[in-house]
Amino acid sequence: MKKKMLGVFTIVICFVTIVMSFAFAYESREEAPIDMARYDHTSFISAELSISGGKAHAYGEIDPIENNRTTITVRLQRKEDGSWTTIKTWTGQNNNGPCDAGGSVSISSGYLYRTYVTGKVYSSAGSVIETVNKYSGTKP
Repeated sequence: MKKKMLGVFTIVICFVTIVMSFAFAYESREEAPIDMARYDHTSFISAELSISGGKAHAYGEIDPIENNRTTITVRLQRKEDGSWTTIKTWTGQNNNGPCDAGGSVSISSGYLYRTYVTGKVYSSAGSVIETVNKYSGTKP
């Protein structure tokens, strides 16, 4: 009887361990960055959106691998009739490294919103050597 109970207990522990490992793997995948692209001249780009108190707070940042000139355009977009429409734009630039931009704006309820960021990295001669885009998740 003890061997049978020990066998059942072992099977239950194995089952729980397997279920927990799948749950952890799923959770880890969800937390991983959506955009895993490797860029030649950009080490980091972000697109963030938070909504509270009837205001949307949009933010974006780009960080070049080297201290190149960078520009950023952060767009707050709203989905209307199946299409994304830009309702506010912020820009930033830095002649020697990372730059960011963003701000807040009052919004209407009943729509989906997102932040769409375009970052550019320039060569020392002044030409664009890389353009990267990133979207935040959508929020109502």
